[in-house]
Amino acid sequence: MQLVDRVYGRHFEKLDERIERRWKHYYRFLDNAKNADTRLKKAMWTNLSKGQRWHALHLEKKRRQQFVLIPVSYTAFVVLFVLAVGAAKYWVI
Repeated sequence: MQLVDRVYGRHFEKLDERIERRWKHYYRFLDNAKNADTRLKKAMWTNLSKGQRWHALHLEKKRRQQFVLIPVSYTAFVVLFVLAVGAAKYWVI
């Protein structure tokens, strides 16, 4: 996990910043909807907040998937490399 943190640490930090920014937009848009003076503006701000919420949840899902898939892909690469070296030694000798 330390290798993943060192290699992809900045990537996950930027992703966390994007998620945080989306949640801030979501709450700000909800406040704007609450303070809207017409039904049309309230609907507009509510729809914008729903889009920000969806995007924040999508980014959180993407972060979880990447956090799991990156170490798994490194492990698979190392295993395949070891198997390839073993097969090459078998065929050469």
